[in-house]
Amino acid sequence: MGQITDDHFPEQPELPRFRLIRKLSETRMSVVYLATEEAGGGRLVAVKVVTPRLATEDGFRDRFRQEMAPELGHANIVPVYSVHTEGEPLYLVMPYVDGPNLRDLLRSGPLDPVRTVHLAHSVASALDHAHTAGVVHRDVKPSNILVDRRTGQVLLCDFGIAAAGRRVGTPGYVAPELIPIDKAAPVDPRADVYSLGVVLYECLTGRPPHEHTDAAELLWAQLHEDPLAVTALRPDLPSTLNKVLATALAKRPRHRYGTCGALAEELANALAGGPVRRR
Repeated sequence: MGQITDDHFPEQPELPRFRLIRKLSETRMSVVYLATEEAGGGRLVAVKVVTPRLATEDGFRDRFRQEMAPELGHANIVPVYSVHTEGEPLYLVMPYVDGPNLRDLLRSGPLDPVRTVHLAHSVASALDHAHTAGVVHRDVKPSNILVDRRTGQVLLCDFGIAAAGRRVGTPGYVAPELIPIDKAAPVDPRADVYSLGVVLYECLTGRPPHEHTDAAELLWAQLHEDPLAVTALRPDLPSTLNKVLATALAKRPRHRYGTCGALAEELANALAGGPVRRR
């Protein structure tokens, strides 16, 4: 569960046509509930309700409607059934994914390399698909990566909410060129390459590249400090991984991989002992 701020709902909202069962997660931007949808024959859904402070930001409602509109149609992207922007509160409806998010999984320590490669390919495929449609995620992080308990399918969620708000990304995962995270800036798809690199570094080592409890110090480190090499934390892993993650986490976008798929491919090559290219 994300850090709770004074933006959160004081009580469970009343939503027409939905019966809220329990809270699934809460962040500074939204609260997600497990619910049944009366109009859908009682099917289980996840309802993401935008926090009141964010919903009342100037222009947010229009941006939210626009950003959540694209239907990306990919096996590794959680689809959006509907977006509700009339009245209060603002919310969207998605299928319920029965399983943990990556943040939950990482509480037990690093993932094994095979699982990390599978996750990398799944998320990279979702992101590259979105990029071809002109959509940049802007907030790739472990809590936005879900794993279906029954099938093992990896799914990426939360396209659009970060973009609709004034804050773009999460400290520790946001690309350096988007810092400070409340500024308006053109967003290149390689911002998602950086964020995916942070996630994969964490999958392999059990910790993110930069660790600070203070958000300002964390963002400063992302701008000015190079993270420890992966093998400094996991000497059992191939040294070629250092080059792969250093490229993904480059401060300047032009020094990163051009696509998320290229990053996933090079990660797999490094873990398999194959050749690694510069970019």
